[in-house]
Amino acid sequence: MEFSKRRSTRRLTRSITLTLSIAMAMFLPLTTAQVTAAPPGLDEAVTTTLLEQKKSDRARTPAPVIDHMREQGNWAFGAATIPVGNADEAPTSSLYVAERSGDKWRVALEGTAEFRSMVQRAPESVVSSGEKQAFTAPQTRAINTGLALPWRQGDSWYMGGGPHGYSGNSRPFNSIDFNGGDGRVLAPRAGRVYKTCVRANSAEVKLVHDNGYTTTYYHMTNLINAQDGTQIAAGTYLGRIGTQLPCGGSASGAHVHMSLYNTNGGAVAVNGKTLGGWTFYEGSRAYAGYAERNGVRVNTGGRLTNYGASPAAGTVR
Repeated sequence: MEFSKRRSTRRLTRSITLTLSIAMAMFLPLTTAQVTAAPPGLDEAVTTTLLEQKKSDRARTPAPVIDHMREQGNWAFGAATIPVGNADEAPTSSLYVAERSGDKWRVALEGTAEFRSMVQRAPESVVSSGEKQAFTAPQTRAINTGLALPWRQGDSWYMGGGPHGYSGNSRPFNSIDFNGGDGRVLAPRAGRVYKTCVRANSAEVKLVHDNGYTTTYYHMTNLINAQDGTQIAAGTYLGRIGTQLPCGGSASGAHVHMSLYNTNGGAVAVNGKTLGGWTFYEGSRAYAGYAERNGVRVNTGGRLTNYGASPAAGTVR
């Protein structure tokens, strides 16, 4: 009888161990070529390419913040951000892919034809097949973006700042500031999530969607804990509104600065675009403007209810 009990206990222990092992495996992230330190020469090559594309004077430009996400063999993938001063609201970041030939790196930045070509050739341990598809999605000119507003559907938040540029007065006006509610910023559509300019317990959160749009979120705290490139569902928690400035900028109160781009890396004006059931319009100056739905107009400072994402029109090449 005692032997039977011990044998039964061993079977139960093995069963529990196997069950736990399977459960843990289900939630482990996909294996990728992670990197913690930059390969020789990569940072300089990324910096040079970024400054050239942005047409920035190296002597007057702060050193870019470079985030190394993955590296294997002669390939590397990550993000680069030029910090901004306090006269601007938020920086802009660019994903990069790089290939080494001898002792030199060839770097391409998000939004360029070279980037789209290189990500297709990169090994899947550096750029996954899902990312390759997202980065080369056809561009859209649809008025309805297919995006919700970045909080829980049915809830109402304040539009604290109407359409403005990523740095305030910069054109196009591709950004809107939101605050209020429970403060939890949620993904307005499924997409692949990246954290760029990771500093001071914050970052800019970038979502590359499947419909040709990319959205970014700045000033947040308590960010999502996800591996860069993870595919997340609409409604996934991204962070909480805050006043964080990991790469510079300014914030007068807790909010999220949401910006709209296409997968070519270009800023997309929100004027005339529909998000969360509301169509947004510019005012006579940055941060003014209003949103409209079924004849109801809400000016800057008013509350908007998130009606969710309406199906967007097809993409246009």
